[in-house]
Amino acid sequence: MRSLVKFLQAARVEGAARVEGAARVVENHSLGEAPFGCKESGPIACCASLSYSNVRRTLYLASGFQPLAKTRPGLTGFKSVSLGLTQYDPFRVVKNHSLGRASFGRRIRIPLLHPEGASPSEWFSTTRALLLLLCLFLALPRGAFAKTVDREAAYRSAVPQYVDHANQPLSVIAGEANTVRGDRLERFSYLSTNNQRVPAMLLLPPGASAAHPVACLVLLHGLGGSKEQMSGLAFFAASAGYASLVIDLYGHGERVRPVSQKADSQARDLAIGVRQTAVDVRRGLDYLAARRDIDSGRVGLVGISLGAIIGTVSAGVDGRIKAVALISGGGDWGLILRTLSARNAPVGGRSMGGLKGLDWAKVSAELAPEDPLTFASHIAPHSLLMLHGRKDDVIVPQSALELYAAARQPKEIHWYADYGHVPPPEVIYPALKAFFGKRL
Repeated sequence: MRSLVKFLQAARVEGAARVEGAARVVENHSLGEAPFGCKESGPIACCASLSYSNVRRTLYLASGFQPLAKTRPGLTGFKSVSLGLTQYDPFRVVKNHSLGRASFGRRIRIPLLHPEGASPSEWFSTTRALLLLLCLFLALPRGAFAKTVDREAAYRSAVPQYVDHANQPLSVIAGEANTVRGDRLERFSYLSTNNQRVPAMLLLPPGASAAHPVACLVLLHGLGGSKEQMSGLAFFAASAGYASLVIDLYGHGERVRPVSQKADSQARDLAIGVRQTAVDVRRGLDYLAARRDIDSGRVGLVGISLGAIIGTVSAGVDGRIKAVALISGGGDWGLILRTLSARNAPVGGRSMGGLKGLDWAKVSAELAPEDPLTFASHIAPHSLLMLHGRKDDVIVPQSALELYAAARQPKEIHWYADYGHVPPPEVIYPALKAFFGKRL
């Protein structure tokens, strides 16, 4: 399989052309390294959108162009097949981009064959292209062409599960309050849906008052963590003038519950936890709106790992979150769980090896109502920042790329080549400060 992909990626076409096909025009598209700016009409032999373990790739095979000798002296035409494997969803028109490296973006339809006026050599090139595509098809594992999840349909069906019953009393139970490092720390809990009580902390910077309300960040920890693990980030935020609301995710911290090692139970627990915590976040926003020392119009969210996944869902259903920062976050539950199970990763008290053998396409489809890919596009028009390590083996870079591709502008992603899962504070804190300084 790898050798085939390398061969496909190595092939190229020299020159550039204006390619016209049904529902598609690519202007001055560089099909290699020589953007001559020629204009010529011609077919693309194949353009297939493939799904491999729910990671969509687009395969372009270009051949059968008419010779361009009349357009540019010395240019005799296209003699080889150009193939490109992209790792992004095909939903954007890209101009002046090298085929094989571009991520496209509007669904395109090009004739599979264009026999009219084709010469024998053109038919040979077309046949060769089709044979290569057939080889690629046969090399993919069974189930690679699983049906793609309709994210908008999944979103519409999922939203009712995340309803915030704002008329339900919060029934806040106050805990201890004291001053730590000059900041005011308040512990309390509030009531969410399903009769769930949410343990929380609110850290307020000096000067926060009804006369001077401050912006607030909702902080969500990762799998197996607790709200206390977010204290360092909360104090950093306070030093920059932000309050922080920190909660225990469902099944974590003070809400810990027995962990099942059964594969089906693990997937079910994940789904329940995402739904419940996303609603808990919405109830937390209700709490912040009732406080006079918080500027409820300037609320952001920072999620780490599982917290980033839940944060994406929360921001996708609640527009009160004005800016979102995701640290080591990604999308496609099937991809995430398959990656963890393959190396038998121990995560949050669970042995991910127990998930081996599941139908990952089915997992992705069944967890679509809890998948960040379903909600990412609905964060807009608010801003999104993603921070990710290139060596992350928990939420692999491909998962982050899928999530980033699913989101809409305004968005930005920062990669850290030397780090794995959750880069250290000295790397991410400055990026967070700069981001929220502009967006809140």
